[in-house]
Amino acid sequence: HKPVLIQTFDRPRSFELFHEVREASSSPTPIHEMLRDPAILSSLLSHRKKPRSGSSASHTPRLATAGDDMLKPEPKKERDRDRDKDRERERDRERDRDSRTIDTASTTSTVKPRKKDRDRDRESDSATILTHVLAEEERQARHLKAVLRQTGARLEEELRRADLAESRARTAEINVSELTQRLASSEAARHQLELDATRAQEECRRWQMQADAAEREARRLQTELARSERARQDVEQAEKEARGAARRAEQTLREWKAREEGREEVRRLEVRRRYSDGRDEGFEDGRAEGYEAGHEDGYEQGRNEGYENGRSEGFDAGRLAGFEEGKKAAYSDGFQAGYAQGKKEERARALDAFDRFIESEMDHRRPRDSMTEYEVNTSHSGL
Repeated sequence: HKPVLIQTFDRPRSFELFHEVREASSSPTPIHEMLRDPAILSSLLSHRKKPRSGSSASHTPRLATAGDDMLKPEPKKERDRDRDKDRERERDRERDRDSRTIDTASTTSTVKPRKKDRDRDRESDSATILTHVLAEEERQARHLKAVLRQTGARLEEELRRADLAESRARTAEINVSELTQRLASSEAARHQLELDATRAQEECRRWQMQADAAEREARRLQTELARSERARQDVEQAEKEARGAARRAEQTLREWKAREEGREEVRRLEVRRRYSDGRDEGFEDGRAEGYEAGHEDGYEQGRNEGYENGRSEGFDAGRLAGFEEGKKAAYSDGFQAGYAQGKKEERARALDAFDRFIESEMDHRRPRDSMTEYEVNTSHSGL
């Protein structure tokens, strides 16, 4: 923006011209100066052979001189004094006329009648011409003064207008410069706001991308967690089924064992009963005859029955005890191993997800050498 150029007036010259115009409008005319001098007035009236045009010609240089004198500066306070002087000059002129009339009457009283008449006619002609000349000069001077007064008033008005216009122009220039500065500051602020908005949009996009990545990672972790939960539920269900199967097996084994024990007890009772009955009956009859045969048969049968019964009971008891101990040992070992393995895998997955989130947050700006010991150990454990 270019600064506004203001054209100012030459103040000393304008005020000097203003004072000259004011002095010319308020200064007395040459006719007034002449009327104030009684010698010049009496010489004009007493001169007989002077032509009519001489009066106007004699005043011409004075007018030029007066025109030159009009350009002299006059202070403002002398206007009232000049008016008072003009009034005093008018009164002096009236007194001069009265005295001149008295002098003329006294002079003509000593002259002869004819010469007196001729002088009176000439003096009347000269006075008439001089009166016309003076009236014309006075009219022109008053007209010139009026024109000069109007010109001075216009000049004052124009100067006031010029000062007002100059002050307005300066005010406008100051306002324009202030508005220019405000506009420049507002443009700079707008540009800064645009840069901030662009930076904020970029930050929002980056955070949105990170939020999307975190959301995807959270969904993946939720999926993994749901899968782990389903696996845990499957394991718990399998464990429940295994415990149910074990309970059923134990119940079946106890029922079978009770049945076998009942059968064995019935068989032993039957054997004892039959043995007692056969012993009682055959003791007498076959003691001699069947001692050998009975001894052999009883020994073989008892041995066989005892062996079978002992083997069956030992097998059942050993099988039940081995089943219980194996089940307890396998369940404890499997549960501890599965729990430790699941906890380790889930912790590794969580740490891996957290590391990926941290790496995406830092935009992969940190070099490998600046990794912490915890991150190095985590990466090694993940590998």
